[in-house]
Amino acid sequence: EFINRPLTQLARSLGIPFTRSRAFRKNDAPYVESKNWSLVRVYVGYRRYDTRREVAVLRRLARLVALKHNLFIPTMKLEHRQRDGARIQKRHSIEIPARRLLATDRLIRQQQRRLRQLGNDVDYVDLSARLAREQTPLDQVCGSKYAPIKRAKP
Repeated sequence: EFINRPLTQLARSLGIPFTRSRAFRKNDAPYVESKNWSLVRVYVGYRRYDTRREVAVLRRLARLVALKHNLFIPTMKLEHRQRDGARIQKRHSIEIPARRLLATDRLIRQQQRRLRQLGNDVDYVDLSARLAREQTPLDQVCGSKYAPIKRAKP
């Protein structure tokens, strides 16, 4: 669904190889699909959202979900992989994405300061409550576009 003509033309014009998965990584799709569950379906469900009002609510909700998962929810990243005969040993690091980013040298001091301040300003309990409150309007907006079916009298 994500792949469309303008995107492929843009990738081609920028010289970006455009493939559906990484070479020799046949299990990429399940990993991405698992992220769809943890980052999308858990918060918005399986309905089709296609009106302007729904998109507005989804945008607000997406910002809150991003804050929660980038500031508070740790993720696993493969740190080391070693083959020992038929057995593969893997070592993962478990870290919160914001802390992982701060540990790199990719941010300038001002960005580091803003990210640290954001982490200090956001309260997990308040953020979770705001997420729950944003899900209610999404249900109402989506529910309002489906009128109850009236059956004809026999």
